[in-house]
Amino acid sequence: MKDVPAKSTGSQYSAEEFEKGLNEESKNLVESSDQVLSASDQFQMAKATTNYSSAGDFFVDSGAADAYVLSAISPRQAPTKFIDGMRLRFNPANTNTGASTINPFALGVKSIKDQSGADPIAGDIDANKFIEITYKQSSDYFVISGLLTETEIKSIAQKGDYDYGTTAGTGAVYTIALTPIPSALTAGLAFKANIHTVNTANTPTINVNSLGAKTIKDIYGKPIEIGELPTGSQAIFVYDGTDFIVHIVTVNHPGIAKAWAKFTGSTATILDSYNISSVVRNSIGNYTVNLSVTMANSDYCITTCSPETGTGGNAGQPSVSVISQISTSFVLAVEGWSAGTIGNTDGDPTFVTIHGELA
Repeated sequence: MKDVPAKSTGSQYSAEEFEKGLNEESKNLVESSDQVLSASDQFQMAKATTNYSSAGDFFVDSGAADAYVLSAISPRQAPTKFIDGMRLRFNPANTNTGASTINPFALGVKSIKDQSGADPIAGDIDANKFIEITYKQSSDYFVISGLLTETEIKSIAQKGDYDYGTTAGTGAVYTIALTPIPSALTAGLAFKANIHTVNTANTPTINVNSLGAKTIKDIYGKPIEIGELPTGSQAIFVYDGTDFIVHIVTVNHPGIAKAWAKFTGSTATILDSYNISSVVRNSIGNYTVNLSVTMANSDYCITTCSPETGTGGNAGQPSVSVISQISTSFVLAVEGWSAGTIGNTDGDPTFVTIHGELA
């Protein structure tokens, strides 16, 4: 790449000087976009613009944890000053341990903040992930861009003074009292709540410390499903400046499996499980499966199967039946091919999943 030629006389370029300078600038743009000049390619300027717009904001970090230093990837050119909205993307060389700064292109050291303006906590800048930051001129720092991840949401809730509270009111109009009392609803306010009663509307509201009822929406900003906030579940709410976004619902969500297991039928050995305390082999192919945490009633759904038994012409897919079920346990029976006939057989292994409401 070459420098644009200096003016020969006067305070303005002559037409000849301007044309020559423009040609050099064009060449520099093409070459700095990682292209080789070609007389047969009439679209190199367009390609250069595309290359810069798609990857011109990606840079290399050579700094340390909590003190990041960026430089341009040769032959691309680096920005020459801080501009409001400047976007920088990079793969951190080190994971941060707390408050962090960045010095891009030797322009000066600036702080990095999260979306709420607070210092990032350990792990927010991950060496195993790409990160994007945006310069906020009014505050003179860079903000970590992008949607909140589950880990970030938990971190916001943990960084604040608000932990679990229990909702009150109805399934359409919730209230909650947080301690200490927030003075106002500000974007980024987050808290964890124990839901006292299932939502009966898809646009329920929640009123935090009488600061005003706000609509509860899902992570996509859409109305939630009726029943999506089950009684006894825990949820994390984050205020986005207009609505409360519910990010995590745990324990009693109706779509989440309440128990599952993979076990060897012939020995009643549990290979892996969740909320299954034991399996008892009553007889060949007959098992009692005991739950650690009981179900609310005996009407829960059991999904179960066992792999093919026998070989060759004797092979067949076993039939697994639910013989009985109560809130604390259920009984399964496995029938399959054995020596060319159908009869009870041990399911090695047997799989089972439970959906329903916990007690």
